[in-house]
Amino acid sequence: MKAGFDKQKITPNLDDTKLELSGYGYFLNRYAQGTLDDLYVTSMILEGDNGETIAFASADLIGLSDWIVDNVKKRVVNKADIPPSNILLAATHTHSGPATVELVGCGEVDESYAGDIINIISDSIINAYKKLGSARVGIGTTNLPDVSYNRTGGTDLDITLSVMKINGASPGFLINYPCHPVIFGKDSRMISRDYPGAVADFCDGYVLWSTGCCADVDPIVNRTSKNKTNQEDLLVMGRKIAETTKSLEETITMDHFNIHVATREVYLPFNTSFTLDKEKEVKEFKNSSSKLELDAPIEGFIRYLDIVEERLKRDTCPGREANITGVKIGDLSFIALPCEIYTSTGLMIKKRFPQTIVSAYTNGDIGYIPPRAEFESFGSYGAGRAQLIYNPFPFTSGVEQLLVNGVFDVLNDLEHRS
Repeated sequence: MKAGFDKQKITPNLDDTKLELSGYGYFLNRYAQGTLDDLYVTSMILEGDNGETIAFASADLIGLSDWIVDNVKKRVVNKADIPPSNILLAATHTHSGPATVELVGCGEVDESYAGDIINIISDSIINAYKKLGSARVGIGTTNLPDVSYNRTGGTDLDITLSVMKINGASPGFLINYPCHPVIFGKDSRMISRDYPGAVADFCDGYVLWSTGCCADVDPIVNRTSKNKTNQEDLLVMGRKIAETTKSLEETITMDHFNIHVATREVYLPFNTSFTLDKEKEVKEFKNSSSKLELDAPIEGFIRYLDIVEERLKRDTCPGREANITGVKIGDLSFIALPCEIYTSTGLMIKKRFPQTIVSAYTNGDIGYIPPRAEFESFGSYGAGRAQLIYNPFPFTSGVEQLLVNGVFDVLNDLEHRS
């Protein structure tokens, strides 16, 4: 088995450009005023004993637009013997980085910066490929409580910390935990990786962060801080996850494995008959407790509604394709999904396939995929306004099951291949 790593800085040069931070709305003009900690892309190449090779890159960004993903893959396959289906591009989903995915009212994408990160991410993957050397891999999981909470008031919560340890010429880790990187709130104008960056800083070696199923989960400190910027909270959370990772690392058995990859494209239909009730939306917005909308100015929300209304009139798109990529390494299956996934969905997947890591915001971001219960009221943030930040129409109420069925197909395929 072989592995290679690389890490490159993707912090924008604020002397040359004016960039909006992304993740909160609506139309807040969150232009970056400085850098608290640098943003990076960290890349890993793994080659199995059977010769199958995968690339995994984790970027400290809110998300990656489809066109960014496509262009990175095109550049990589031209210089490395890795098929595009075997390239996984994840975003940590920090809400304190530049806009890199189109979200209405949550920051404009700067095309020049996006072009830069296409080059840097692809170069990082190619550099990691050139560093391939003998390696061994081990995987471990443990529970990490008192770090996160369900921000919707629900009881679903997954506290599983999953760690893949790679020993080679350079040590590396892939760490997965389901919690939004939103310790820094909408009041912050500083660039930051949020808590995943602190985790990386407290660990030794390359760290690739994978954010799990956390559409309804925030850091527990936000229960009282209401997303007010507090660097100490970030360091405390980062240190706790890093220390738990180090304790878990000592119990992991290292070995070498075959690698298998399977993919599916799943079509997720829109509710194209949806109509917008602006008066109702304004009323619900004023009463919203969503962290995205808390204390947001009504003027920006009305501007958002005007754009949504115009898109509803002119757009005829019937749905979106979701690419599901599965990777099996030993007994572990890794599922990459290009969307925001709820805790209950992740638990549903793990109930049937317990040894599975689910990585959200990977190979794109098509928006929230809510459980059917969330669609009972359009007042539900994830099934309502958040849908229209990403897409011209909300998804239909059965999208969660369609996605999960696709995941099960991929996992069954991987079972048969191994």
